[in-house]
Amino acid sequence: MSCVRASKFAEADKKTLDEVDKDLSDPNIDAGKKLGAAKRALRVMKQHETEKLASLQDAELARQKKKESFRDSVTSKEIKASKAQLQHLEAKEQALDQLTTTHDEIKKEERLLKQIDGLQSQLDGVPPERRQKAGVDTEAVTALKQKIADMKQQVKGTEWKQDQLRDASIKNYMARMNRRTAELERQLAEGDFTKKTITREKIMTPEMEAADREVKRLQREVQKAITEIEYRDRTPTQKALDFLTSFKRFSILSSPKSLFKLTAASSEVALARGFTEGTGMILKRFVPVIDRLAKYAPIEGGGNTRVAEDVQAYWKGLTAGMKEFKKIVRGDGSYLDVKFGKGMDVPQNWLGFFGRLHEAVKNPTRLANYEAGFNRYMKWAETQPDINPRDPAIINQAELAAFEFANRSIFKEDNYVIQQYNRLIAESKRRGAGGKAVAFALEQTLPIVKIPTNIIKQTFEYAFGSVTGTAKLINAVSKGLETLPQRDAEVIMRQLKNGSAGLTFLAIGALFEEQIGGLYIKGEEEGETEYGKIAFIPHSLLENPLFAALQIGATMMRFWKTHIDEADYPSEMAGELARGFALTSLGLIEKAPFVSSMVNLEKLIHGGERFPITLTEIYARPYIPSTMQYVADVMDLEEPFNMEDFGHSVSSVVAPHPVKRAPENIWEAMELSIPFLRQNISER
Repeated sequence: MSCVRASKFAEADKKTLDEVDKDLSDPNIDAGKKLGAAKRALRVMKQHETEKLASLQDAELARQKKKESFRDSVTSKEIKASKAQLQHLEAKEQALDQLTTTHDEIKKEERLLKQIDGLQSQLDGVPPERRQKAGVDTEAVTALKQKIADMKQQVKGTEWKQDQLRDASIKNYMARMNRRTAELERQLAEGDFTKKTITREKIMTPEMEAADREVKRLQREVQKAITEIEYRDRTPTQKALDFLTSFKRFSILSSPKSLFKLTAASSEVALARGFTEGTGMILKRFVPVIDRLAKYAPIEGGGNTRVAEDVQAYWKGLTAGMKEFKKIVRGDGSYLDVKFGKGMDVPQNWLGFFGRLHEAVKNPTRLANYEAGFNRYMKWAETQPDINPRDPAIINQAELAAFEFANRSIFKEDNYVIQQYNRLIAESKRRGAGGKAVAFALEQTLPIVKIPTNIIKQTFEYAFGSVTGTAKLINAVSKGLETLPQRDAEVIMRQLKNGSAGLTFLAIGALFEEQIGGLYIKGEEEGETEYGKIAFIPHSLLENPLFAALQIGATMMRFWKTHIDEADYPSEMAGELARGFALTSLGLIEKAPFVSSMVNLEKLIHGGERFPITLTEIYARPYIPSTMQYVADVMDLEEPFNMEDFGHSVSSVVAPHPVKRAPENIWEAMELSIPFLRQNISER
């Protein structure tokens, strides 16, 4: 039968094709019916070709004497042609299906639009007195409007409408590409490769600024309320985990050494500020392009503020910050925290005492830098012809910029790494038991993160900021300083000032490397001065990024002196210098919390028999209040107090050096931090 059909059409198929030919030739037939007729004809042709292919395959199987299982693998010139014809017919069938779908969508849209027009006509025919009464639509009008809106939404959801939107998107894309092509051709023709930017003015009236501030304030209040609810509704397990984490922070921050370090660091901020601002004044005086750059940096540029005004503003903030000491320790929050909504969201308790104490110690420095930064910004605004310094929007910008400047002065600025880490902790706590366990492990491993990380970040800025700042300045000049965003100008100016001051201190550190302890480099011998120390001053009193540049300079000079004899050629000398730079940077990075945690993990992995002791030292011993650890260290000094040696006495109090002892089990590892018990452990 199939061979007969392969040779000529059956009567039924012939009748179908005659009807198709009649429908396609009739001009009065709807397009939808013509599409249906074409699809019927295509089905007949496809059936014919399928039977023809089967007949050809039967003949080829018989010729090659193969079984039915080889049907798809046998081939010949006629079989290939038949398969190609089938693929062609299938492609036509798919195209007809798409045309049919499009036609149906068009008809559906037309019907919907007709219904919309009809309903709109009904709505227009309703008398005004019936349509509106006291400004309120009648139920009938409301129902009609809703029906119209629903139908319009249906039109938007049709595939035809989506195709229109997609076509419009393609046209817009091509238009953008054409504009970009024209711009690139213009640059090549004119030799002008500066980017032409169109800056749209952002209109913000005082009312809009006030509304924006109110919305942000309410958002903070809502977030605070949510946090308090989550804090109150914690499970017993979560409360226990939070208590352990808070107690560990309480223990770490309770150390007198931390308080000494914090007090010294706060005092050194003003000293470091003097060096960097003095460097900035020199740069602006002798480098014209930096003087131009400073005009676009309201705070870091500082060109419109006299030194006496800076000192006056700084002193004003310093004295005001001192007066807030008791209020902060009580947990009421500082002026800046309350103003900018950055206070603690979690209810205060005794576990936060030392944290609040640290905040109270740092607050005068923070407020002093805020006042200085705000004063600089407003002085800058007074010199700008297109800015009204009394505009609330400008005042708000000045306050936000000064707040960021103040936070950076006490190493509390936000950065991407810390934001992602805090987000990970928060998200983990909102998940199940596994997520809470992950959050707890992270907080135990890295209880204090932000300030140590920012200190390392700023240290690199002081040491190498002149390089990054210069590169950014060259890029900014090539594009035009007038197009430089204010934030970028502040960053470049800060990096140039800090980097130049840091270079000076690097050189001083290299010149006086014998009096400076430097940084630890694995495999290198320690010098006569203890690591991190300068003369008799212990490293804990010198944890300021600018003073860290002294340590870097001393370390690199010491490395150079040790390895210069190993280099015979300039290329080898350059290699040794690069190696010293890399090792010094690594020694600095190892102090960062995230890196130090990996170092601790490496100690655990390779601890061998000391694994339990190392685990105790890293995770358990910090729960012993640091005050007790400090007392235990002072009671077990390597060298007794020598009141005649002032430097030794200061070092023994601020950073005591106890006798090195080797615990043999986890209990002795804990006893190292307990007064009177520490001395019972054998010396190393």
